[in-house]
Amino acid sequence: DLDAAIAAVQVAQVDVDRAANNLTLAAITAPIDGYVIRRSVDVGQTVNAGLSAPEIFLLADDLLRVQVTANVDEADIGRIREGAAVTFTVSAWPGTAFTGAVRQVRLQSAVVENVVTYAVIVDADNPDRKLVPGMTATLDFVADEAPGALCVPPSALRFSQIGRASCRER
Repeated sequence: DLDAAIAAVQVAQVDVDRAANNLTLAAITAPIDGYVIRRSVDVGQTVNAGLSAPEIFLLADDLLRVQVTANVDEADIGRIREGAAVTFTVSAWPGTAFTGAVRQVRLQSAVVENVVTYAVIVDADNPDRKLVPGMTATLDFVADEAPGALCVPPSALRFSQIGRASCRER
């Protein structure tokens, strides 16, 4: 009877070891540190990989650097170059202008409401983590610069004749 009890303890220990090993294999770990943007499954839900790997989470790296995808009209795409400066705003932070640079102008076009657009990828620093995925941004691309050019306010270019003026020669 003692041998049977010892054998039962050993079988129970093997079961405990197997369960502990299965538990370590069941843990899902992220390949990167970051933020969960979207969760596609619920706690306790069975995940069946089948022939392809399912998307369980959508992750963002560290948000210190963000990528903005802009849809640019075909009439304007010819003036946009890689490396060009970009300023943009988001409605969540009114009055705050963010800066970035064009990383890529994609050649694949898309038609949105009968307008042909091209995707332009802009990289921007986000040190305060104010920008988060999914925000809508309004972008201004710097197409050309003229360093040292004279800047005049538009009001200086308006002319109105109030009365008659005369000029005298001296």
